[in-house]
Amino acid sequence: MNLRGLSTWKLAVMAASAALTVCVACAIAVLIFGLMLADKNEKSAMTSTAEAGTALVAAQTETPGAAVAATAAASEAASTPTAAAGTSAEVDATVQAAVAATLAAHEAAVTPEQPFSTWHVATDGSDSTGDGSEANPFATIQHGIDVASQGDTVLAHPGVYKENINFLGKNITVGSLFVTTGDEDYIMQTVIDGTRQDHVVTFENGETAEASLSGFTITNGYSSGTPWPESSGGGVYCIHADPTLVHLRVSDNEATDEGGGLYFDTCSPIIEDVVVTNNLAGTGGGGMRFSSGSPILQNVVVTGNSASSGGGLFYYHAEATVTNALIADNVADNRSGDGGGGGLYFDGCNPIFVNVTVVGNSTLGDGGGLHISYLSNPTLVNSIVWGNSPEQIYFDMDWEGEAVTIEYSDIQGGEAGIVTNDQGPVYWGDGNMDASPQFVNADPDRYRLADDSPCLNAGKAAGAPPTDIEGNPRPDPPGSNPDMGAYENP
Repeated sequence: MNLRGLSTWKLAVMAASAALTVCVACAIAVLIFGLMLADKNEKSAMTSTAEAGTALVAAQTETPGAAVAATAAASEAASTPTAAAGTSAEVDATVQAAVAATLAAHEAAVTPEQPFSTWHVATDGSDSTGDGSEANPFATIQHGIDVASQGDTVLAHPGVYKENINFLGKNITVGSLFVTTGDEDYIMQTVIDGTRQDHVVTFENGETAEASLSGFTITNGYSSGTPWPESSGGGVYCIHADPTLVHLRVSDNEATDEGGGLYFDTCSPIIEDVVVTNNLAGTGGGGMRFSSGSPILQNVVVTGNSASSGGGLFYYHAEATVTNALIADNVADNRSGDGGGGGLYFDGCNPIFVNVTVVGNSTLGDGGGLHISYLSNPTLVNSIVWGNSPEQIYFDMDWEGEAVTIEYSDIQGGEAGIVTNDQGPVYWGDGNMDASPQFVNADPDRYRLADDSPCLNAGKAAGAPPTDIEGNPRPDPPGSNPDMGAYENP
């Protein structure tokens, strides 16, 4: 073989190697094609290599994301109404399916499919002279998003970024150094400050579960625009998108309408290891507001938020699966005159709550813990509802078809303490109690269970998550029943 033929051979093998990352069959086909080209001229071989590269890119683009499929499965499980009037086994099956789908969605969302480019951002970088490398970073996160392609990572180094960012429909990861190190200190050290100009973060172009925001403090957002819903979502504003939000602190944001911290309309996001605190909404959902969709929440703390109704969370025709959540010290101030639900407000939905603690919430309206309205039937399993004011659980007087399903949970006042206003049934299952949960009552362990708590090992294993809100093994000790509430006592 002459030198020209040898060069051609090498080019053909390079093409085959590139295609091998897509599938072995493609690699074999390209290799055979390369052998056929061995005696052709170099220009022809270069053309074939370029075509193979184009095929590789096309195949990568068409490869569906595992996270999207898993999220769809989780959404379907969450949106299946609980057979409240049925057997305990039927409730168990629904809860277990929802939790299993939640875990599958989590695994898919956090597992990258293949390597992509990483664009670095630092407060001392430059959008004009930087090239996005670690040595020569950009100055703003938004510029990193602008230049990123699908699957890329925009990596922000510690600092305060005063900007309002939009994912622009890109399925990319935008994260702090937490993404690469796992060091939670970077969450507090890397801040996106909206300077009260608008939503801090926006998803509005069909982003999927492969669009991920991770490792930031999201703060100082203010949504007051017109028309609605631009006046919603002070911290995060999401419509018709299904992003993954993990390891975030969303604090001190405001919306003149709904969702002071986070607002979702027709969305099925994955929200995991997120703290939502000290946010304010003018109408519904001081911490978070969900309208339609099937959100998945896991390991979430919602505290110190306020709104007219749904001080902590407001669900409007949105199904949900919530595991390991602390919903505490939120306020519904009833400023609109028809408010309630200091902790949670439900309107037309059937969410499932497993190992959730709802405590210390209050309202000037009705339902300090849970306000259940219009055809809603939330399910509580292994949960604690205690110390809310004025009522723990309240059925709206203006609508019929309301219900609540409760198993292996500690409800202050017991079944008799639930105010139904004759609007629907209470499905009071096995394992429930009305006994002081014996919280530690000392910051930062305020709502952990003391060693003498009656809630220890009082939950049921079926459908319980394998870890608690902090990632500690559940149950503890192994082989026992899990504790009630968000925290597992070691």
